[in-house]
Amino acid sequence: MTVSEAVSAVDSLKPNAFSLQEKVSWLSEIDYQIFKEIISTHSGATISEFDGYDESVAGDTVLLAPPPYDSLYVKYLSAQIDYYNNELARYNNSAVMFNVAYMNFFNYYNRTHRPIGSKLKAD
Repeated sequence: MTVSEAVSAVDSLKPNAFSLQEKVSWLSEIDYQIFKEIISTHSGATISEFDGYDESVAGDTVLLAPPPYDSLYVKYLSAQIDYYNNELARYNNSAVMFNVAYMNFFNYYNRTHRPIGSKLKAD
């Protein structure tokens, strides 16, 4: 999923008054978290550092979580919109859906990449 696809998807599902810059900032936050908590703690990563996104990021920039786990971006943006709109019941629902999607990605990545510093079990 690209930056533009994530923003377009959330805008069509949840019309809002938040700027593109705010949504890109939120995408940067979640990709930074994904990089620090998941990717950088495992070997075999395709990237070695992540500097985040700013307002000049290209819309076709591919986000870190691949399909089918990339739905976590739309769920994260939805949760952020609900939170900042002070719609707490909706936020709780959106946050739960995001957390499930995030954990699904974490579990997938953990199954397919060796944690750094782990030792192999002797046969």
